[in-house]
Amino acid sequence: MHKHERHQLIKEMVRRETIATQKDIQHKLEAQGVEVTQTTLSRDLRELGLIKAREKGHSYYILPEDEEGRSFIQQIRSYVHKIERASFVLVLHTRLGEAGVVSNIIDSEQVAHILGTVAGADTLLVICRDEATASHLETELNVTPS
Repeated sequence: MHKHERHQLIKEMVRRETIATQKDIQHKLEAQGVEVTQTTLSRDLRELGLIKAREKGHSYYILPEDEEGRSFIQQIRSYVHKIERASFVLVLHTRLGEAGVVSNIIDSEQVAHILGTVAGADTLLVICRDEATASHLETELNVTPS
């Protein structure tokens, strides 16, 4: 199976079903006779721009077009459980493995007042152009401590 066909198959699966992990996608592909390595699948998901959505405490893959109409603030709010600010830098705390997801959402927005992000496993640095931007973003996220 060619990459384009595999991508189409993955898109159909994600639209049809709630899929939580790469391993789930890999098993579903294998059930349809498509063998794929974890490395290739990871690259496929990145190329497709799949993101993880969160609803009622559960994460699952969605296509970026399914997020249209929602601001990046709305998209990341459910991932962030704690925010700390040091001058023009925000430190966002997520569940394990979700900082990269939030980083990708922020980076894809290409907000002029956000210079960049650095993600670990559960902590994300958001480097803002100035303190006013950091303060505004902190307020917009309005995360209630859990």
